[in-house]
Amino acid sequence: MSDPFDYFKLKNLAKRGCHMCYDISNGIGVAAVTHYSTGICWRASPCRYMSVAVLNDETKPEGSHECLLVAACSDGFIRMFKLQENNKKLLLLAESCFHQRCVLRVEVFSYQPACGQRRTFMCSAATDGKIAFWDITELINRVQSAHNFVDLEHGILDLGCPESVLQIHQSGVSSLHIRDTEKDGEYLLATGGDDNAVHLCFLTVDLASDAVEPSAVTKHHPNNSEVAVEHCVSHCSVQVIKKLSAFFAHAAHVTGVRILDVGLLASTSIDQRLTLWKIEEDGLQFLCSKFCHVADVADLECWKEENSKTHFFALCGQGLQIIKSQESGLTQV
Repeated sequence: MSDPFDYFKLKNLAKRGCHMCYDISNGIGVAAVTHYSTGICWRASPCRYMSVAVLNDETKPEGSHECLLVAACSDGFIRMFKLQENNKKLLLLAESCFHQRCVLRVEVFSYQPACGQRRTFMCSAATDGKIAFWDITELINRVQSAHNFVDLEHGILDLGCPESVLQIHQSGVSSLHIRDTEKDGEYLLATGGDDNAVHLCFLTVDLASDAVEPSAVTKHHPNNSEVAVEHCVSHCSVQVIKKLSAFFAHAAHVTGVRILDVGLLASTSIDQRLTLWKIEEDGLQFLCSKFCHVADVADLECWKEENSKTHFFALCGQGLQIIKSQESGLTQV
């Protein structure tokens, strides 16, 4: 459960327009945690942060106190922020209301083509069962080229339109995880939905050579201020080459999925079950399941013990529980 910026990000659903960032670099556990909050309210309507992802800036020196965040918001927007720890400052950089409905999850991943620049992608999922893929490379480059916060405080950029949109679930996508494979340009995308289903998609990312340079225009924000809009077009396509499904994986909303390796998948649900699946050529094969003590499970995180086949699973909701998997099955830590 390590984080490249030593932050444990918690979304505070009770406070409107407020991020809570917890610094756990000095230890683990509530007693060792010091925190600060930065609240910015953009609109009069309530906004809840449903999911947050960190963009790892490999160009920053080790120990840097700045990072980029992307957030899924209940008002239908995806928002990108820059967090500066030393000044306890959070700046809204860009946003998009493409989904036009509550955005439930966001994830980020990168793709290094055989030749050319590494591309950074974001995938977002909403209550309509669709997952959108965004190429945010040019936007990140523009942010990184700014020397300080003042250079970025000239308006809110528009994320533009996604490169590809996939219809995966019948209703809301309440869990999302993506990881690369050993093959260049191929990824595994695991999703869990409000329809109680778990899907595993094998994706390919294709980049065209005739990329179009980004263009900037200006539009009016609802608060009558002008906002810069930048449309980034990279002619990228994300396609599904194979899809494996477990339509009745759980008895309630699937709120957490994690791909442990190429052949193993974990899922958890409001039904308080942690389930392991073996990834076969023709489908997802049930391996084992364990009842969990955490009510209203909201998310799942997994990690593997070094030089071992043991996996650890952290379930959070109304409480926190850690479970480990061994050859004998799932056991409480």
